[in-house]
Amino acid sequence: MLQYIDKTIPAEDSQDIIEDIPYVDIIQGSRRTPNGSSPGLDVICYEILHFLVINPSCEAVILQVFNYALSLGKFPKSWQESCIVLLPKKGDLTDLGNYRPITLIASDCKVFTRQLNSRVLDVASDLIGSHQSGFLREYAGIMLDNAKAYDRVHPQYISKVLVNFGFPKQFVQCICKLFFDNSICVNVNGFLTDPIEQRHGIRQGDSISPMLFNLAIEPFLLSVTKSTTTSGYSLQHVKPISKRTNSWVAPPPLKVLAYADDVLTFVKSRTELLDLEERLRTYNKASNSKINYDKSVAFPLHGGRMTSPTDGLIQDHATNNLKIKWYDSTSTGFIKYLGYPIWFCNQQRDVYIAKLLGDIATAVERFAARQVSLYGRANIANTMILSKLWHVIRIVSLPKDTVKKITSIIYQFVMSGLYLPLKGNSLSSYQGIKAA
Repeated sequence: MLQYIDKTIPAEDSQDIIEDIPYVDIIQGSRRTPNGSSPGLDVICYEILHFLVINPSCEAVILQVFNYALSLGKFPKSWQESCIVLLPKKGDLTDLGNYRPITLIASDCKVFTRQLNSRVLDVASDLIGSHQSGFLREYAGIMLDNAKAYDRVHPQYISKVLVNFGFPKQFVQCICKLFFDNSICVNVNGFLTDPIEQRHGIRQGDSISPMLFNLAIEPFLLSVTKSTTTSGYSLQHVKPISKRTNSWVAPPPLKVLAYADDVLTFVKSRTELLDLEERLRTYNKASNSKINYDKSVAFPLHGGRMTSPTDGLIQDHATNNLKIKWYDSTSTGFIKYLGYPIWFCNQQRDVYIAKLLGDIATAVERFAARQVSLYGRANIANTMILSKLWHVIRIVSLPKDTVKKITSIIYQFVMSGLYLPLKGNSLSSYQGIKAA
């Protein structure tokens, strides 16, 4: 995997990453933290932390703690003790796999990792490749489901990845000690389990964790992008090189898309699918990653049946060998990618619309009993009821009658209780006064 890394951090940027953290950055970091969020096991909330940081008598101690952590990898005990709370996801809640673990970390530790994250972000855009999206007939897309992606990252793997990207060994040592040389306990119904040693996994809830995972998965994405077996495809449209010339050029072939651990790949033949399978196997061995093939989905980009012999081999290997779910225009329901629904026929669209209207109606019923102002209802409608819809309609076009139904539901929710019902003689009394 590491052989595909072809970009490294310049020496001057590498040195900037491990420079001492100035106190003004710590003050700004503590000020930017959200009030009211859950603290770590030391129960020091952000409000108290900010009060301590702005106290001049604490400056020397706090500077020493932060810069010792960065330069020597020595941390306060509270930074290496964390608590995991389990947030329910969809599905059977008796299945532990349907919970998302969120780590509650010491507030001062999160201020520290935010400083590291800001430094990594300054160089990460030059290390991580950009990927384009599009659809073309005769290709199959495969949405890969990573099993507990963050929890499975191996310390030796992420360490070697960071070194190969050119991060200073001092920084790598700091990250590995902070993430893998600590203990965690789990909050179960308000009771804490005994501490257990964390041997792998990057904690969800830390600001630097998403970027660390992006760097961890980048070698796999590069291996697919640089594969000579995988042809990829060129987008159907082309773009001009400049406004002053009539020359046009097609974008590079697209082979893989990724958003954190949501990976979408494109194959045109069984040979390309086998090549992808082998690269996944290599990545899994190197990083401790695991693909849930039974939760992954393969689909033809044209939406119809795979009628040609070549297309049939893709479907056969995906469903029979890899046990991947196959979705096309003959399937029921719809599938999602990054929260956006995908359908290939009107019946599948209608299933999505029915679910959408049902979810909105359920949410309206839940909030309708609350005694809030007109402004409050409008705010609830925008943020709590329609928030997912705003995301979807950026790409998905809904039928006009569906938009009218949604508008009617929301209008009735917002305006309900605004006008008091008139008594039977109210109108006649008003008309009598006017006539007089």
